[in-house]
Amino acid sequence: MKKYFLFPALALAIISCKKDRVCNCTITVQGTTISRTQTLGLPPLLNGTDTTITQPLFTINSEKKTYNKVREKDMRKTCFSTSSESINQSSNNVVPGIYTITTTQTGTKTYDCKIE
Repeated sequence: MKKYFLFPALALAIISCKKDRVCNCTITVQGTTISRTQTLGLPPLLNGTDTTITQPLFTINSEKKTYNKVREKDMRKTCFSTSSESINQSSNNVVPGIYTITTTQTGTKTYDCKIE
């Protein structure tokens, strides 16, 4: 009878042991990039301009994180399988008296992760 309990206990101990584990994520960003350029011009010779360009935003990157001495159960909590978040980032590039460029990126960032 003891033999029947020894093997499952040994298997459980091996499965739940702490070891180094890797979380491998693919990060996908989808959305749009809007660039607005405004120039002042020099009246009466040159008029100022206001130009807006909209482009699709699409990138795929991968990221690996190594966690030291963790159990598989704890790793599943840390290395989530799928999640997403909204992005809305703006930046300005200004040359006083000449031009202003405003770039805005909006969309969704999606994480798809697996434990190696």
